[in-house]
Amino acid sequence: MSTQNNDLLLSNPLFAELSTLIEQSRQQVVTYANSTLTLLFWQVGKRINEDVLQNQRASYGKQIIPLIANGLEKKYGRNFTEKNIRRMMQFAQEFPDFQIVVTLSRQLSWSQFLILIPLKKADARMFYAELAINEALSVRELRKQIAAKAFERTQIANLQAQQSGFLSVNTFKDPYLLDFLGLRSNYLEKDIETAILHQLENFILELGKGFAFVERQKTPPAFDALDLSAGENQEFGDETTDKKHFTQYSLEHSTVQGAMADTQIVRMMNPMYYIGKENVATSKHWRIRHGSKDKDTGLAISVILTTLLENHGYTVDFALPWDKPHSGDYDLEELFAWIKQVVNNQEAK
Repeated sequence: MSTQNNDLLLSNPLFAELSTLIEQSRQQVVTYANSTLTLLFWQVGKRINEDVLQNQRASYGKQIIPLIANGLEKKYGRNFTEKNIRRMMQFAQEFPDFQIVVTLSRQLSWSQFLILIPLKKADARMFYAELAINEALSVRELRKQIAAKAFERTQIANLQAQQSGFLSVNTFKDPYLLDFLGLRSNYLEKDIETAILHQLENFILELGKGFAFVERQKTPPAFDALDLSAGENQEFGDETTDKKHFTQYSLEHSTVQGAMADTQIVRMMNPMYYIGKENVATSKHWRIRHGSKDKDTGLAISVILTTLLENHGYTVDFALPWDKPHSGDYDLEELFAWIKQVVNNQEAK
């Protein structure tokens, strides 16, 4: 076929459509074959387990398994060596629910099951199975997550989230985030912030001359001025007192003997106490910006808020505008375009 004809063929919509159908069918065949093979291995393991258990003699198992494996290997090939037969038996033992195996076999390969089988805890096996499916992990990547103890770290994170009172379970469920930030078992909000900033500093340093990391976020008291001079202090005032403190730190270090705002009002200013709670109306669409030069608000706050919203199924447009300070009026055209798009999408539904 000439180059010209080949180009014409590749640009033909019918050819493209047929190619897509063929590729999809190929993938379906591969998926079906993998699922069928995995289910076969489970059934083989289960049947042998039942036979050995019925005889109730350890010596019987030692004799029959090599004998059966030898016969199956000669007749059906290397998939049925004694080593693989014992893996099948362990597979059926560690994954006793056939319906769960049916579901997982449609999305996990036998090689991935072999990595999950040795895990001692059933919830750990299911955690890594779901992780492999949701993150489309390869065999190598799955091994890496197990070696990094993603399951144990997520359990600790969930415990801390429950204790915090406003972070949802699995707020930091993505092990890649923890690996990127270099966090181990125990970490606090300050640790997250420090780790994120450390990564940003390294990135800016790698850019070379012409770039500089100016400073980190504003330290306490941030917006709660010790002398009550910040506009935010006025937000927490009431009918008798124009300005009040809203953090314990500023109250204890106040230079004007200021009063503390009502704790319920302070709580109401924090959206993370209410996101995902019953009987609370929450906007479905959020647009969050944190300028790279913003030294007034902790980067961890916007990251945690974004993660919490996404974990509850809300749509978040999150970005870190380069070389922008705390002010938020630098991209009004983009803001209005985003609002228009959200409205148009809702009307289209």
